[in-house]
Amino acid sequence: MCCKRSVDMRKSFHGLEGLVVEQFGRYLIGDEVFVFLSKSGHDVLLLRRVSCGGSQ
Repeated sequence: MCCKRSVDMRKSFHGLEGLVVEQFGRYLIGDEVFVFLSKSGHDVLLLRRVSCGGSQ
């Protein structure tokens, strides 16, 4: 999914996660990737939660 507005690229993981909840009404679970573009359009951030261990 791609956020339709430019994003402050200094935001932390939690700040970007908050934008995902605000913009899409979703939480970082599963295998989704969220794409954020800077105002200039030259920088891209990809946000994806990776599960750590646990039972499968």
